[in-house]
Amino acid sequence: MLDQVTAYSLATYTEDNPYKGPDGNGGLDGRITRNGDGDHIYEEGEIIPVTILHHNDSHGRLADYAKLATLIKEERAKNPDRTILLTAGDNIQGDSMMYYFKSAGLGYSADGQELPDELKINPIIKVFNAMGYDAMTLGNHEFNFGKEVFSTLKQATFPILQANITDTGEFGLDEVPVVPSTVVDVDGINIAILGIGNHRISIYELPSNIPGLSFQNPIEVGKEMAPDLAAANDAVIALTHIGFAPDPNSVEVDNNVDTVFAAEVPGVDVIVGGHSHTEPASGSRYLPEPYKYLPTIVVGPDDTPVLIGQANRYNTYLGKMFLGFEPTSEGVELISRAGAFQKVEASTPVDPEIAEIIKPYEDLLLAYNETVIGETDVPIDTLKAYTQETNGANLQADASVWKLTQEGIEVDFHLSGAMTNSLIAETAAPDAPYTLKIQDMFRAMPYENSLVVLRMNGPQLKQILERAYRNYYYYKYVPGYGGYSYYTTCMLDINAGGKIIYNDTYPATPNGNNVVGLRFGDTYVDFRDADTYYNVSTVNYLAAGSCNFNNQGQTLWPLDQVVADTQYYVRDSVIEYVQAMEKVSPAVEGRLVFDGQTIWMPVIGRFQ
Repeated sequence: MLDQVTAYSLATYTEDNPYKGPDGNGGLDGRITRNGDGDHIYEEGEIIPVTILHHNDSHGRLADYAKLATLIKEERAKNPDRTILLTAGDNIQGDSMMYYFKSAGLGYSADGQELPDELKINPIIKVFNAMGYDAMTLGNHEFNFGKEVFSTLKQATFPILQANITDTGEFGLDEVPVVPSTVVDVDGINIAILGIGNHRISIYELPSNIPGLSFQNPIEVGKEMAPDLAAANDAVIALTHIGFAPDPNSVEVDNNVDTVFAAEVPGVDVIVGGHSHTEPASGSRYLPEPYKYLPTIVVGPDDTPVLIGQANRYNTYLGKMFLGFEPTSEGVELISRAGAFQKVEASTPVDPEIAEIIKPYEDLLLAYNETVIGETDVPIDTLKAYTQETNGANLQADASVWKLTQEGIEVDFHLSGAMTNSLIAETAAPDAPYTLKIQDMFRAMPYENSLVVLRMNGPQLKQILERAYRNYYYYKYVPGYGGYSYYTTCMLDINAGGKIIYNDTYPATPNGNNVVGLRFGDTYVDFRDADTYYNVSTVNYLAAGSCNFNNQGQTLWPLDQVVADTQYYVRDSVIEYVQAMEKVSPAVEGRLVFDGQTIWMPVIGRFQ
């Protein structure tokens, strides 16, 4: 560039004909102008600033939210009449408080205790009401507790959004109500907010948990609705829960994500996203510059800039976006977009108003969390249950079968993984048992996964176990690839007395013939036998098809052969099991074998 300027100057200007500015008079021609007087106070005639504050995937975490609220109020005070506050879903599930008070809107806690009138509302909804949110879009975890708990979202004093969902009337979306979009009047500027929810809920939840609901393609629905919203308003925000960017290494993350939405849906100016828990400071490792970090700008279908933001999860960041509107003879025109984020620090003070709202909930929850359920004389470990047998996954499998037996439900064996990657009771030893409390179980199993029993034959079991081997293979040998979240749920374990044997053929990739055998008790499953059926328990999350247990969205588990959809949460089953046992000593027992040396011999019907 310097060379070009030098060459142009030498060829154009001389001592006798020096450069005198664009108009030849030594002055400027006004191609760059400044609107305003340079201070931080908006005055009539200047560019009108609108602030968007946002966060996503709170999953409860109200103690952290009390700090986030401080940042929200500080930022809102800078532009009090023109600030929009949004949350992008996955709020009412995720920690012990959200579980214990899931039915608060129905008048009672999870253990059946009737609540005081002032606590008969979900605590996070009560806090959001107090903070004056402008809208919330639904996340996939909003559906975890079923339609009765979902109905308590009607206590929100702000719009609940999702455009790409339909209901036959059986679920009750209209009761909340859930609406496609809303319009916020910001000091005379009309800003439409379009809610776009997760379209993959049907492989996260069993049909029994979402009766009457269907979920549409988010981008196609965006194309149908955004242009009309843009024509009738001054700007359009898509409030989404579909994830930030495509994952080229994943078979479970499709292209219905924010970056593609921005590039293909006309009329959208801003996307406030969630679901992928994208860290704004480190961004997405799959995107090249300049789209790597958040907030970012993607070129829309009309060559217009679309600003995208997301704020990680657990109330750890406040996302900020700033829109500038220029007054015109016909109204206003959006002429600038910018964004930033602010981390919630350990030193960030809690907001006293929010802390006061939370405290009575915390007081009741403390007694529940501190409930002693028993002891363990060994640490309970599920950190690597996605590639190996662990004592934590074994404990969970045994507790699941025990619970079903206690309830009179016949089950031959259990197949599922642990709920999350964790290590609890780390100090436990035979001479120094660790006292287990309910709060330990929430650390190990934060998600609401319920037990379901299916009738399955040999070929069906082989299909499931082959996919489990694929999960194991990619977890172990191809980091960053495989098509599912890195949670230990995705590798299958079996209860006591059972054994699953795989032939690990690495470096050869899975070929559909890596499962060698399956035994429970003295019974050996013949994978060729389609006439013999077994009662197999698992968790609803896997049975619906999550963790890659699906082909093109169709679960591999035979949902038409469900014999018991129990709604018994695995976490509660483990709690009750430990209470009944009083002391547990879960161990690694050789339930999972990967060397293939123990071979299934179908002729003699036994392991050799």
